[in-house]
Amino acid sequence: MLTRMTDEDWDRVVQVFQAVRSRQGGKVVFFGRFMAVLRALAAFLAGANRMPWPRFFVFNVAGGIVWATLYACAAYGLGTRVHALAGPVGLASLLLAAAFLVWLFLFMRRHEARLEHEAEQAIPGPLTIG
Repeated sequence: MLTRMTDEDWDRVVQVFQAVRSRQGGKVVFFGRFMAVLRALAAFLAGANRMPWPRFFVFNVAGGIVWATLYACAAYGLGTRVHALAGPVGLASLLLAAAFLVWLFLFMRRHEARLEHEAEQAIPGPLTIG
């Protein structure tokens, strides 16, 4: 889900990257790979805080390699088990979807008059298309 960054969010990101000038800058760039906002803004904020580019490069590459390796291993591990999980998970999903549809049908039948009245109050008169 994409949301707009508020001024407070931006201030927090800038405060984190103030550490870029300090000894913690490499850690911020490395672990920033694992956070969506920092991953997107790391280069800009590191440059704005004048982090030396060789230091940024080393920590950014290391973070990228670790991040990609973890995701690849997780995908590979899940990939070998997906067939074992597909049956039970698929059946559970089907049962949940069927139960939800039954509940929705019963809810609509039980509350049909009230829902129609609320809809008429919200938008009075006939609905026309065009």
